[in-house]
Amino acid sequence: MAFVLSETVWLYAVYASIGILVGLGRSPVSWAVCLAMYSASLYLSRGIGLFKVNSFVEYLIQMVGGVVLAYFLVGISNVPDGTDFSKTWIVGIKEWNFDQGEPVLCVILAFVMSAISWMRGGFSGAADSPMETLMFSFRIGIMVLALTVTVDMFHPAELHLKMLMLLFFASSLGGMAIGRIMPARGTSMSGSKWAQVIAAVVVAVVSLGALFSALGHSFLFYISRPIITVLSWVGTVIIYVIIFPIAYLAEFIIKGLRWLIGEPTVREEPQILPSEMGLGDSLQQLMKEAEDKGPSIFA
Repeated sequence: MAFVLSETVWLYAVYASIGILVGLGRSPVSWAVCLAMYSASLYLSRGIGLFKVNSFVEYLIQMVGGVVLAYFLVGISNVPDGTDFSKTWIVGIKEWNFDQGEPVLCVILAFVMSAISWMRGGFSGAADSPMETLMFSFRIGIMVLALTVTVDMFHPAELHLKMLMLLFFASSLGGMAIGRIMPARGTSMSGSKWAQVIAAVVVAVVSLGALFSALGHSFLFYISRPIITVLSWVGTVIIYVIIFPIAYLAEFIIKGLRWLIGEPTVREEPQILPSEMGLGDSLQQLMKEAEDKGPSIFA
């Protein structure tokens, strides 16, 4: 169950980002639909594996089940408010009115995403090592959520990725902790503290995430200001201690090479500039202009 929850969260995050990119303003399928398709495919593939059936029959059952379930779930989740759901809902999709995006595009993407969730669940159900699969999914989910949660923060659409991110970490960390810390089979459970350790870690991570989500952007910006100030000081030190000496050294080497090689005998009349500055002087002038204009990479 931990694997199902963690995987469906980052799959839904990808679907929501695609929906925003194509102009729908939301995910073509809800997280509940993604969870239903994924879990149904996973448990169906494992259930069929218990019976000795032909491979063709197994694939046929999975395909028919996925098509039927996707048809009803896509219709239920995408029918506009005020429109009654019927078994022939797909006939009237051109008459639907969405606030954003085209209904036909939304339905097509919803079927594609439902099919991906169904196939992903089937592949996960056939996995021999669920613990390694969960760890691999956790690594992918962290990278995906790092991008999609940022999109959710700055986009006006409410994708509910912050709460789902907490669910992702709670389920993933809980599942991996149980798989790693849980005693082996046949071991006495008396006096064991593994359950308390798992619960404490999961509760601490989820509580911190919920706390920072509830505090808002202003409080987080207030906390991050000292860090930003320290980083700006470090950047200034690097510029004056490393960049400027390198610039002056490069200027000295270039002038030395020009003195050794000499000027060419035939050359055009050089354009006389009002003032000639070396590399170090140019950097100092750039720093002064940046301080006058406001915040930049130099100040």
